[in-house]
Amino acid sequence: MAVITEDLAPPARRFSLWTAIRRNPTIAFGAVLLTLLILVAVVGPSFVGDPFKLSPRDRLRPPSERWWFGTDQFGRDVFTRTVWGARVSLEVGLSVAAISSILGLALGLACGY
Repeated sequence: MAVITEDLAPPARRFSLWTAIRRNPTIAFGAVLLTLLILVAVVGPSFVGDPFKLSPRDRLRPPSERWWFGTDQFGRDVFTRTVWGARVSLEVGLSVAAISSILGLALGLACGY
């Protein structure tokens, strides 16, 4: 009986996250964008003012040095509201992911039993 000594397939290489990021710049762009969103949501509110502060004199102002994104019809700073909105959006997204994971785990355990 003959013994085959050659390998049929080359040995598998270990997965490297850094190599995957270098080969696909979309992953890097998404990671940078997500990191920026998390940074703005966590640190941003300590640098901006109250998002509900009304200033009727300054309503509908265009973007400037004082108001980076301008003001709305009530005189509220749109940039401040955007920074606070990033925090709310992140909280909603994480809450939905957590609830979906818990319900999916419970349903999977019930179906597997």
